[in-house]
Parts: sequence; C-alpha cells; structure tokens
Amino acid sequence: MDITAKYVTIGILVFNFANFGKTSVKIWKGDHDIHSPSNWVGGKAKNSCDGLDLTENDNADILIDNLSVKQIILPHDAILSLIEGAYIELNEQSTDVMNCARIKHLIEMHIWSEPEAWIIQDDDENVAIPHWERIPCKYDDVVYPKGYKSALSFVWTNVELNSFKFGEDYLKQEDLKNDENLNRLFLTFPIEEVIHITGKTCTDPTGCVCSNEFNYDVPCAYVNDTIYLNCLNPIMPIGFCTEMCGASIELKPKSNFKLANIRKSLKHYSSDTYASKVLDGSREIIQIIFSEKQFSGTSLDEAKDYYSRLLADTSLGVEDVEIYSSGPYFVEGKVTSNSLSLVFGTLCGVVIVFAIIFLVYSPQFATLNLRNRFAYNSRPLSSFRSNLFARYDNSENTGLILEHQSMAGSVLSLDKSFDNPMYGRSTPSTASTSYDTIGTLEEKNTKSEISLNNPMYDINNLDETVQEATEGDLVDLTGKEE
Repeated sequence: MDITAKYVTIGILVFNFANFGKTSVKIWKGDHDIHSPSNWVGGKAKNSCDGLDLTENDNADILIDNLSVKQIILPHDAILSLIEGAYIELNEQSTDVMNCARIKHLIEMHIWSEPEAWIIQDDDENVAIPHWERIPCKYDDVVYPKGYKSALSFVWTNVELNSFKFGEDYLKQEDLKNDENLNRLFLTFPIEEVIHITGKTCTDPTGCVCSNEFNYDVPCAYVNDTIYLNCLNPIMPIGFCTEMCGASIELKPKSNFKLANIRKSLKHYSSDTYASKVLDGSREIIQIIFSEKQFSGTSLDEAKDYYSRLLADTSLGVEDVEIYSSGPYFVEGKVTSNSLSLVFGTLCGVVIVFAIIFLVYSPQFATLNLRNRFAYNSRPLSSFRSNLFARYDNSENTGLILEHQSMAGSVLSLDKSFDNPMYGRSTPSTASTSYDTIGTLEEKNTKSEISLNNPMYDINNLDETVQEATEGDLVDLTGKEE
C-alpha cells in the first residue's frame, strides 16, 4: 500500500472524527443482522440446535454473511442474499450457536424521515428535541452501524449529510455509485442521486437551521399522536408533531449571540432542555425547549427562571424574548372525580335552597314556632304538649293552666278557675315522724278554724238541685239562700 495513500486515509478519518465532535450524530436503528439475538424469536436460542430456522420469514429478503450451520430450514418463499465475499457452509458437525437460532420476521422497513427510526448519539433520551430535528439534518453525521445488515430504508427525496459512516467505513460520494447492495438496502436507484455527502458543518455561531427537503408533514405522519399528557393546555413548539407539557422560549439573537453559550448555561437545569435555530415562517429565531420525561411542573418553573435570566443578562446577546408555557400538572382521574364532586355538590346546594324557599312560603310554615322547637334552655310555652300535668298560677285572674296551653289560651275560663288554697301558707315539716309530733299536729288541725272552699262543690250542688226540680219549676242557679 502506498505510504502517501495511507496517510491520506488517516487524515480523512481524523477529519471525520473531528467533525463528529462538532455536529450531531444520528444513528440508524434498523437491524437485520441474523447473528444478533435481538432478531431471534423470544430474544434467545431455541431448545433444539438442529440448524438455522428461517421459517418465520416468508416473502423476506435476508442478507447473509459468513455462516456455518448443520442446515438452513427455509420458509415457503424468501430471498437469501450474500454479501460480497461471504460464504455459507452446511456442516453436520457444526456447533455454531446459529444452529440454535430461529429468526423472527425481518421484513420490517423504515422511512428515512421517520423520527423514531433514529438514535441521537449522547442525547437520545432528551424529550425536548423536536421531532423534526431527530432525523438527519444537512450538517449531521449519519451512522449505519450494521452496514449492509441494517434494516431496509426508503429515501424518496434529496438529503444532504456532513458524513456517512457505513459499518466500519466512512463512505464518500463516489462510493455510492454502482453499489447494488446499497441500492437494495435503500430501495432507491441510483442511491448517489438522492444522498449527497457534502462534508459541510455549521460555521454560524448563532446556529444553523436543521433542514432537508422533506415536507413538514412527512416526519409527523410516523409519530404517535395518541400519547397521554398530564398537563392542562399543552403547547406545540416549532418542529414538534404533537403537543407537549413544558415551556418554549423564543428569542431573536443579536450580533454577539452564541448558541454554544446558551446550551452551556442550560446544563445546570434538571429538566430536559434543547436550544436550536428554527424557522418561524421565513424568520430565523432561537427556540429553547424545557420538558420532562415524567411531567411534574418543574420544567415550567425552570423555564420562568431562565426567561428572567435572559432578560437580565445582556452578555447573552438576546432580544424580543417571549415564553410560552403549558398549564400545570394534573391527573386526569382526579380532575374527573373533582368535577363530578363539584357538580353533585352544586346540585345538592340548589335543591337545599329551593327546599328552604318552598318551606318559608308554604302555609304550614306560619303555624310553626321554630324558636320553641330549638330552644333548649327554656320550657316551650305553646308548642310542647303534655296533657298529664297541670300547674297553679296565683297571679290575678289566672287559675289552673295545663302544660300545653299558654296563659292566654287556658282550657279553663277565668270564671271557672280557682285559687290554690295552699299558696303562701307554711307547710308542716315532715323531717320527724315521732308520735308526739304527729299528735301535736292532729291537735292543731282539730282546733284550726281554716275552711277550704271547693269551687266544684257549688257546681255539684247546683247540678243536684236542677235534677230534683220538676218540670216548670224555677231554679235559683246562683246557689244563694234567701
């Protein structure tokens, strides 16, 4: 090998690695390597090691490199392709692990513009990266780690790349010509007319717009838009195909603005962050995304903090700063439960209000004495009924009053009431029960001249007088003797 050519090759490799350090690296996920356990049924070897089993791959195009097995169990209809220089050996004595492999269906094909088909090196778990920027941009480095054993991909429009690593090799534009395996892999012919390896990197300190000739709707056609969002009023920043929880800051860069300084200042936040230059219509702006893998609202607080910093720190070289935030965190089940509780509580409140209004304006309400019903410290005068007891009242013009009657509404008329003869008189003590005391009391009672007037006595005598009178006689109802 010519020594000059050797150093040129080393120089190309160094150049590519240097570019990889400055640009974003997008790695193709698709893997059709039959030697990889991820492509075996169940992800593991089968129990019987009687040969390579391809029966799951009807109508598939399977690429095979060096292989030594007892036998190959073929599907009903499939295409087996050999990489240039590869071989297949059928050996009854083979102990290769591929004798224990049953290959799952490998007909899967991905579209180049499918965001989920790519891994972003060192940043793949970052949910703040827009869908549009997950596919290769014109200044990115593209890697097909499995080379020819990668999954089929379809490129339907022109794309530009900084570099293209295929397997262990870095391809140049001329390497794409007349390569049947590449044309087969990309389902495009000729491949050199759609993929352009330019070797160009972004040299603008304010950043470069990630773009290729894809229609904006194409990447979004392959994004799952049925994801659950646990925030109110989600937003959809530029480059996203679905709404998200979090915040977006948009700003206009000044002449002293550097995108690298913004990205460095974002590293101390716990939320996923991403800053890039995007197109807002025809206007280039800087967009900064704050998001979380499991949204809790932290990204909203951190975005507000960084927004305040952008306004205060003139060294960052920004102007026209605006922030767009989703609503706060919520759990759908709890919100539904709270809504139902609120509706039910409101309905109960309305029913109670109408019941009170009906009660107040009903005729029965006028006869109720609510004060007496709820008076616990005084005896009710009229509403509490007890027909078993009566009391005496010695006040003027008042006689026997039943407990359930008021003073004004006594069942006895004033004319038929009588005074309590014992009211105001002393009552003999009963503390002692000796015979002397009893005898003294009897003696006093014998000598007492007290007489008790029974008002009912005259009434009974009057009734007897009326009964004794004969028809036509005049009866004196006054009860007085002439």
